[in-house]
Amino acid sequence: AQNAAGEWGPTTSVSFKTDEDGLVELNSMVSIYPNPATSVIFIESVLNETAQVNIVDITGRSVKQFETTNNVSTVSIQDINKGIYFVIIEQGGSRMVEKLVVE
Repeated sequence: AQNAAGEWGPTTSVSFKTDEDGLVELNSMVSIYPNPATSVIFIESVLNETAQVNIVDITGRSVKQFETTNNVSTVSIQDINKGIYFVIIEQGGSRMVEKLVVE
């Protein structure tokens, strides 16, 4: 999508992790809560792998990047302004994009 300055943002795609039974979405393996959030979010994963997390605003600008190493990670979002964001999680060769509302 284009921002107000007419610049195009990065393309986001959602990939899938495969197994013997077919396709399994990363969305079914990772949860982000609460949503909407005010000061902290929790990222919970059933995969026992490190995940790269990037929170971007609606223009595609990265506002926070970090790595999770636990099955449940607590992330402070007090430094993020109110608004709508996208949380991009890359884990185990798959990517998930989830909308996040910060109030």
